[in-house]
Amino acid sequence: MKDQDFGRYRLLQYYHAARRVKEGLEIAEDVVKMPNYADNAYWMKAELHESAGQWAEANEAYKITNREPENLFRIAENLLRLNQKNQALAQLSEIENFFAGVAPRAALRIAYVHRDASDEPNFISALHAIMDKYPRSGESNTAHIELEHLGVAMRGAEDAE
Repeated sequence: MKDQDFGRYRLLQYYHAARRVKEGLEIAEDVVKMPNYADNAYWMKAELHESAGQWAEANEAYKITNREPENLFRIAENLLRLNQKNQALAQLSEIENFFAGVAPRAALRIAYVHRDASDEPNFISALHAIMDKYPRSGESNTAHIELEHLGVAMRGAEDAE
């Protein structure tokens, strides 16, 4: 192959797709230094770390990628895996506040973090907040259904839509 950098990048893609973590991480260290392939290489490196259960290392690689807000969602999930609930909630709140296109998704994930922590009052509060802030979103419909399952009374005219 004439372009050795491209060849190493393609090899990284192969290891990534095959989930060959050890080989992939070894070659990723070289490929992340190549400007033409660095962003994709960091993303693959992060996913390989996730495959190996190395959540903190994955987050370090995600931080370097330019794939906001998806990398931020991944960081939040890894923070939860590291039992860092407050940091994960802060990350999700940041996503909600700065990325309008995915704000309802982030808000619903916040609600589910509370649910998974058996924090029903904050879960219910977060669901109501979704319905108030994002009444026409699919996440609002999901929040409505969750509240119905919990037997929580609906409030306001917006909820009826």
